[in-house]
Amino acid sequence: MALNDAFLAKCRAEAEEFRLYAEFADQYSYIPEESPVLAGTERLVQWGGDGTPGVAEFCTLELAAALRQSEEAVRLHIAHALAVRHRLPNTWAVLMDGRLRVWQATELASATWDLSYEQAVELDRDLPHWLNTMAFGRVLEFIKACVKELLHDPDAPPPDETLARRRVEINTRGINNSGAGVADVSATIDTADAIFLDAQLNRLAEILAHGGNRESQQVRRAQALGLLATPARALQLLQAALTDELPTEDEGFDAQCPARGQRGHSCGTITVDPDQLLPRSELVVHLTDTTLRSGDGLIKVEKAGSLLAGWVKHLTGNTRISVRPVLNPDELAPTDAYHVPARMREWITLRNPHEAFPYSKKPSRGLDLDHTIPWTPPRPGQEPLTRPDNLAPLSRKVHRAKTHGGWRLSQPSPGTYLWKSPLGFGYLVTPSHTWLIEDPTGQILPRPDNGADTTAA
Repeated sequence: MALNDAFLAKCRAEAEEFRLYAEFADQYSYIPEESPVLAGTERLVQWGGDGTPGVAEFCTLELAAALRQSEEAVRLHIAHALAVRHRLPNTWAVLMDGRLRVWQATELASATWDLSYEQAVELDRDLPHWLNTMAFGRVLEFIKACVKELLHDPDAPPPDETLARRRVEINTRGINNSGAGVADVSATIDTADAIFLDAQLNRLAEILAHGGNRESQQVRRAQALGLLATPARALQLLQAALTDELPTEDEGFDAQCPARGQRGHSCGTITVDPDQLLPRSELVVHLTDTTLRSGDGLIKVEKAGSLLAGWVKHLTGNTRISVRPVLNPDELAPTDAYHVPARMREWITLRNPHEAFPYSKKPSRGLDLDHTIPWTPPRPGQEPLTRPDNLAPLSRKVHRAKTHGGWRLSQPSPGTYLWKSPLGFGYLVTPSHTWLIEDPTGQILPRPDNGADTTAA
């Protein structure tokens, strides 16, 4: 029927796109290893795992700009495509025949990532039969179980790479960037720490409920995690519960600061002002003079996105605040030194909040500041090269590609950049937008001055 035909056509189109990622990686030029190797030059990397061919690492930048994707997303597409093509050849054949979705093939590639080439090929031998006779979810669980059995060594300590994956990630832009002041937190920690943390969150959530907090269990657990960020208050709260001194809502329980007015914690008396134990953080807020005067409207908070102005009070509540004046770029004197002064770096970050590479979404804070006109030792009468109109925030890989990989960059006006890729694509990047202005394939996109849609960088 027509719906089935449309579905098969979509599967084949996805498979063709997936195949082209691998083919592009095959064909992208690379300087042979026999050539002189300089620091920062392009390398041959193996993204697809054991048994897959090497890839010229700068190829992802060309595709990322052309497809308006992040470099990391393109790198993952290439890695998965090569992994399936070389390590799971039977699965690749099913995919190319339109009988498997690309996302399913990438799930299988990820599940078998840690296997050797020989192990992956052997496990792939019967995969087409399983895919034809079992629901995909059951196939994936079976493959994961096989991988776990193949890799399991009861006498071996936890591998270093497993321990190295421990992390805590905090996305302060929150769910859907709704402006509601909610952030996403995820973590990979030691199992023992996870068990203790889970128990402590439940314990604090129960204490909050005893004090009159009527939120759900999960919301109270989230509030408890926030309390652990201020240990003095969490310890005070635990002390009050242990000594049966926790006030009820009628007795003045403060839902915003449950430890307000309570005594020290059970392992000793707090001998300093509890406010001195609060964590220090920097909050960078962009707002208009109208919002500043009225207190209403939207503000932009770095690392948190757009929020209602009223949330500034919530974000700074129960903390110590120091206010720094707005930077005046006219006061930033150019310098002959190679290193960028801190105030100049701050101004570049505020001027260009994202990386100055086409369609990049990486925040500029913490990136390299590259000299658009390469820095050279100063000569008499030469204009200093370390100045705001000669600096661009670039990630290390883009910085290396611009220096050694054939990417050309100019800055016709402060904060506006013109790029030319090794394959001849031209891009105009401003602090908020990217436009494709030169396409060697002959498919030039409309310029923004004729009513065309634009894409934010």
